[in-house]
Amino acid sequence: RLLNISSNLVEETLLKECLNTLSAMPRRSEDYEYQRASVLKRLGKLNQVFKCFSSLYRQASPSYKPRIAFHLGECCYQRKDYAGAKLFLSETLGAIPGHLKASEYLRRL
Repeated sequence: RLLNISSNLVEETLLKECLNTLSAMPRRSEDYEYQRASVLKRLGKLNQVFKCFSSLYRQASPSYKPRIAFHLGECCYQRKDYAGAKLFLSETLGAIPGHLKASEYLRRL
């Protein structure tokens, strides 16, 4: 159990270092914002994750939108916003029919 707690602290520390490194980067591209939101997601910062992915979704290129929609759908599901989850996850599956995690979430709804 102590080993599990220790490995969780190491992972959290590494993720925070990643976030600091990303924040120090001069250019803020779609890739940067996506990676930043992904690190926040791993840290369990659900409200910040939703805010980051929502902002990115509004300005994302069409090739990025289905990936971002998946994360927004997952956030909505975790927030018990099932209508929002269905909307975003359906968008993901429309663009990426074989997206297993999106399919799994939709089956639960």
